[in-house]
Amino acid sequence: RGLVWKKIVNFLQPDNDLGYLEAIRIDLYSQLGKYLPGKVFAPLGKIYLARNKNISKKNLYLSVVFDAILSIAAAFSISLFLIGFFLDCNINLFNFYLIGLLAVIGGLAATHHRVIQYLIKLFLTKRKKELIDLNFDLSWINRVKIILYYAFVNFWIGFGFFYLIKSITYLSIQNLLSVIGIYILAGVLGLTAFFAPSGLGIREGVLVLFLQFYFPLNIAILISLLARVWTILGDLFLAGGFYLPNIFKKIKYR
Repeated sequence: RGLVWKKIVNFLQPDNDLGYLEAIRIDLYSQLGKYLPGKVFAPLGKIYLARNKNISKKNLYLSVVFDAILSIAAAFSISLFLIGFFLDCNINLFNFYLIGLLAVIGGLAATHHRVIQYLIKLFLTKRKKELIDLNFDLSWINRVKIILYYAFVNFWIGFGFFYLIKSITYLSIQNLLSVIGIYILAGVLGLTAFFAPSGLGIREGVLVLFLQFYFPLNIAILISLLARVWTILGDLFLAGGFYLPNIFKKIKYR
């Protein structure tokens, strides 16, 4: 995810001091904010940590807004497409895939100049911050590219979830795509639930709802809980992997 955010920053402002590893580090640190209620600490953390990377305040705010909107659009579209493999063949999948396409169109529409300007102005006004010039130049083609990048990232995270299940119980490889879609959908529904820190309860509920078609209810519940632990440990280990070397470096030079 951090690399995709770095790509957004480069599209908005090519001359910046944000390196690729630095973008990953900032993204991993800021992702820990999703475990706090309100859904604002992750983007605020990203803005704070990147404040000294020669990125204008305008482009920093814009990058975070694009990051949030386009990642959600990507997650909805790829999850709905992949869950189509879960549905019975007699169902008219055209209408189902049409919803996925509409998710992409909706995400792109939400990045229109007027919508973006309204969202950022609303945020700055509520925080009593000085309003800034919000004109930007990010082509529609580049916005579609960002959605595709996020879809790719989500696919591989879902791929890991499939093999998490495989490590504890049998699941046919034929169910690979549908299970990936289920995991992505559960994650994005949890993400968009403003009242639930890190989608707590929402994601698990969606996973159980779908997974009980593959497993007994008790196994489906166990998998959903293990997926939560897997996610938390992954976030902590990855963020810690970037943070601990800095601690050791400070100790070394004392």
